[in-house]
Amino acid sequence: MTKTQEIRELAKRVTHVSLSADNYRRRGMWCDHNDMDWEGPAPLHFSLGTRAWNEVLPADCRAAVDPVYRLVETELRKRLWYAGLGDDHVIEPWVDMSAVYFDDAITM
Repeated sequence: MTKTQEIRELAKRVTHVSLSADNYRRRGMWCDHNDMDWEGPAPLHFSLGTRAWNEVLPADCRAAVDPVYRLVETELRKRLWYAGLGDDHVIEPWVDMSAVYFDDAITM
């Protein structure tokens, strides 16, 4: 499997999770909670600090070499990690990217 195929496969898995009935339930729960219309216990969301991700997703487990692809792959892997955690984290079917990408290796 090529690196591009691996990232596409990760994207398919994230899309599958994001379209699940459980994810829609969590999204509705958060909307109700934010509208102050939630009757049950507060939604539960675990968050890792920025540095903790280096332990959860070490660099040697990522396939992409290109810096932009590496960012996408890392984000997809984070979402799959959250999906398996069992909290009330909502998995979105898109990846936010910066409008401008700076690479120190590019010189003008």
